[in-house]
Amino acid sequence: MTPSPRRGVFFVALFALVWVLSIESAAAVPQQEASVELTVSGTVREPGSRDPVAGERVELVGPRGERVPGRVPVRPPSRETVSDENGRFRFDGVLPGEYTLDVPDAVQTTQDRQRRFELVPGPPSEIDLWSYPRAFVSGRVTDADGNPVSAAVSLVQPLYSRGRWGFFSSGWFGGRTDADGRYEIEAPPGRYYLRLSVPVGPELYYPDEVDLARAALISVDRGTVMPEMNFVYGVDVGLRIRFEFPLPPAPPDVADIPDLYLSARRLSSDLLEIETSPGFGVALERVDGDGYQTAPLPSGEYELTLRYSRELIEAMPEVDWSGLEPILRRTVVLEDEDRDLGLLSPDVRASIEGRVVVEGEQAAEFDLASLPEFQFRLWPNGGMTFIPEVGADGRFVVESVFPEQYHLSYNALRPPTNWMPEGWYLRAITAGGQDVLTDGLTVPSGANLSLDIHVASGSADVAGVVRLANDEPGAGALVLLIPPQARWGSARTVPSALAEPSGRYEIPNVAPGDYRLLALDLAGRGTTILFWEDPGFLLKHAFRGAAVTIEPGEELVRNLEALPLED
Repeated sequence: MTPSPRRGVFFVALFALVWVLSIESAAAVPQQEASVELTVSGTVREPGSRDPVAGERVELVGPRGERVPGRVPVRPPSRETVSDENGRFRFDGVLPGEYTLDVPDAVQTTQDRQRRFELVPGPPSEIDLWSYPRAFVSGRVTDADGNPVSAAVSLVQPLYSRGRWGFFSSGWFGGRTDADGRYEIEAPPGRYYLRLSVPVGPELYYPDEVDLARAALISVDRGTVMPEMNFVYGVDVGLRIRFEFPLPPAPPDVADIPDLYLSARRLSSDLLEIETSPGFGVALERVDGDGYQTAPLPSGEYELTLRYSRELIEAMPEVDWSGLEPILRRTVVLEDEDRDLGLLSPDVRASIEGRVVVEGEQAAEFDLASLPEFQFRLWPNGGMTFIPEVGADGRFVVESVFPEQYHLSYNALRPPTNWMPEGWYLRAITAGGQDVLTDGLTVPSGANLSLDIHVASGSADVAGVVRLANDEPGAGALVLLIPPQARWGSARTVPSALAEPSGRYEIPNVAPGDYRLLALDLAGRGTTILFWEDPGFLLKHAFRGAAVTIEPGEELVRNLEALPLED
């Protein structure tokens, strides 16, 4: 019997229909998985007491979109709710992805009030957020005649100690005066110095003191309104600095604009200090041709930085100013009389040639393309950063380096802790055979330096779970691997991690060696240790950790109980 052509067409169509439906069904599976709706919930608590905070606005931001190199990321969508009388908050119908929880009205820094996490299918995510009871500090800033002064006023927390890279800041809160010279600052409870900064002139500390040693350390209690703290900006000054600096000829149309800008930063030998002063502008007066003199300054030790003025740079766009800024830096001590520095000349820039040295039996397997950016960073004043491009042969060149002592860090652009390719670690950075990773790199004027970055295989991983004293997960606890004291002083020498909401932590790519391992219960107090590599902080807490020896390639698992943070 001959098959009917119509029946054959029917079977072909049926087969095609089944095939199409099977493809659509298979394609629908991941779509269904991606559309799983989850719940994010938790409690807003007060740090320390862990009491719930009612009526606090909570924001869920995300999911975060794909990051496109070279393009400013678009802010993800967000949702809001308010914590109930028990401090509880809840978001339903949340898709898997990367999110940020924020308490936007809290007075902490962003680091303290936000929690970043990845939401995956499973039990509801319970996350604690922190909110301090607000305290208010206010007052008025005037001159000696009672006129309002435009200024920035800030509460700055004291530090554990002065580190070798300058002063380590533990956090600050502040704002500006209004048209009547009044200011108001919201801050969490703590002990602070109250600092006044003006555009041109030295800083003051309450009550109207230039020297921090004579300033008042103010105790701000939780949820209080402090009595008014007023400033009278009339600094008793009388010492000047004079110098000569010949400028290249300028076009006639820019002859009357300011040509130089001088900033000063007060230095101190005190062990207990606040943050490194960001510096203040010093008024300059032109005298005798190429001569300049400063406005009167209080006695003390200063670091002076001379730059070309912004007005001059903008007026001469045809000049290539790269490599010309800053011009020079000098340290000057003012004691009983004016100082004349004589004729000053620009500091000569240096250059650095470097290479990546791969060590170990697996050196041939190391892919230089996977090496994160290496970064030079000038720590005391910040902002002067060099990021050379490492070539396929592992070599790089950095030109026009300002003479200074540099703190060396690597891959500070890709947080949080995985700074090297998996299985590798930074063993040393050497210049002239000397390890400069810990002590830093001193770049002399006009020098040509060689720098070697030693990368070795055999890094270890440390992981575990942190729990609180009441056996709850130690969410947000700070886990530290503190090396011997000889290795303190340079960033990235103290491996760390923040515990996840479940209490789990992981520190990858750890260099083999001896450490002290401990977890600290921050309880929303991260502002007190923004720079926890401060040597004073490490001295206070290192002995509390358990001694561990990490072997090459080891996967060490240690569960920890979070210890209270000592003030």
